[in-house]
Amino acid sequence: MKNNFTENVLSVIACIPKGEILTYREITKQIANQKVYYVVGNILNKNHNSAIRCHRVVRSDGTPGGYSR
Repeated sequence: MKNNFTENVLSVIACIPKGEILTYREITKQIANQKVYYVVGNILNKNHNSAIRCHRVVRSDGTPGGYSR
């Protein structure tokens, strides 16, 4: 069962338009305005839903994160 934070993270990522990216920090600010970037990374690392475009999320330095798809 997913918690609300996880659902919110996946919802934000699902809305990232094609050709655009967000950082883990930007996603965190949209949801909780807390410094829990690593939680967003952990959620994406466990994601196996191909409809969630994890490749549209990058680290603050612009490098790819450790997502599963």
